[in-house]
Amino acid sequence: MLKHKKIYSFKAGPRLSHVHVEDVARAVLFLAENKNAHGAYNLADDVPINTKELVSTLLEPLGLTVKPIIPYSKSLVLLLKYFAQSLPKKVYSFLNKRVQYKWLEFCRKNEILYGLNPRIDPVWLDYLVNDKVFSNEKIKSLGFKFKWPDPRPGLMEMVENYISQTLLFKL
Repeated sequence: MLKHKKIYSFKAGPRLSHVHVEDVARAVLFLAENKNAHGAYNLADDVPINTKELVSTLLEPLGLTVKPIIPYSKSLVLLLKYFAQSLPKKVYSFLNKRVQYKWLEFCRKNEILYGLNPRIDPVWLDYLVNDKVFSNEKIKSLGFKFKWPDPRPGLMEMVENYISQTLLFKL
């Protein structure tokens, strides 16, 4: 168990669009049945959230307090991204073996199923550099309404489902 139930996070960061899997399935059916649907469509909710909001939304249901105290610096993240992407793949292989070992040890201690497989991937750093915000206006102009227009309730539901399946637990 963690002694301190506090996680430090960025104060802000780039905004990201998300979409609930249920809305993806509903949108596919909607578009398949709509005679006016042509071309490509972005499926993204209405509320892009930043790194702080994402971390808080995912960790607070686990009983962790997220303290956004780390100033976000795009220049620093770009430097880290450049450095991380220049490392040989064997470095990530080694790090991921260590992460996997520690994760499995943590799961055994806390009676968590092993369904999740955390890893370190330098490509993730791109999500800390620039906004990834997409417009959903094209599909909404056809009359589609998102059941999950804000990602936070769906993300919290996901965490609760992981807890109920003992893939995660509250601290």
